[in-house]
Amino acid sequence: MNFCTHHLVSFLALFFSFGAVAQQLTKERFFDAEGNFNYPLYLDELKLHELGSVKLHQKQIDSMGFSGRDIIYQALTQELFRSDSADYPTDSFAYLVQKLNLGRDFKTIGDWDTYDPILYKAIGDYWLEYVSNTLQNMIGENRDRVFEYDIRKIREGLVNCGFNFTLPPVSKYQKFFLEITEEYAWGHVMSRFWSRSPLYLKLGGFLGGIIFFIGLFTSFSFIKNQFIKQ
Repeated sequence: MNFCTHHLVSFLALFFSFGAVAQQLTKERFFDAEGNFNYPLYLDELKLHELGSVKLHQKQIDSMGFSGRDIIYQALTQELFRSDSADYPTDSFAYLVQKLNLGRDFKTIGDWDTYDPILYKAIGDYWLEYVSNTLQNMIGENRDRVFEYDIRKIREGLVNCGFNFTLPPVSKYQKFFLEITEEYAWGHVMSRFWSRSPLYLKLGGFLGGIIFFIGLFTSFSFIKNQFIKQ
């Protein structure tokens, strides 16, 4: 399934989930005597694949005299990250892909919602920015990681979401090879070789490529001269 098809299916699922019946939030259950919201309880019971319930929860919190926007934003950004950190490696590729999809989904809601589109876009931007910053830190610590297949696919997802992802400074030869790996179908194989091979193999492969093209050019010139002599 390509990105556009996945995006459409995801949006339709979100659109129809707005009509789903969500659990009723009560002040007695989710707020203490000082008016503090119970974020762990909320996140424990919230099903993020039914994002339509978030809109209903925001309205319910607003009706209680609290700021639904502030509470929902806090719950689905910093508090969600804190909860995830206790159970998952938050710099793993699986986690980054999950949060890339979550950020994209909230941005989609923000494009169509009429109640509070700013809230949903802000949540989406929070997660897309997190994914982007984590990716840039990975590359910054080891610039050869720019060639890794998973990093390039996540970067592609960020760009497709309209998020301006800027690569950390890389050398000219790294940029050249990156453009090649993104252009051709054999890029996955090449990126795996580059990211996992020691320096001497990289140099050997590079020199081997030069020798190959020199040999190819020499053979072509020889054959051409033979035809001209005839």
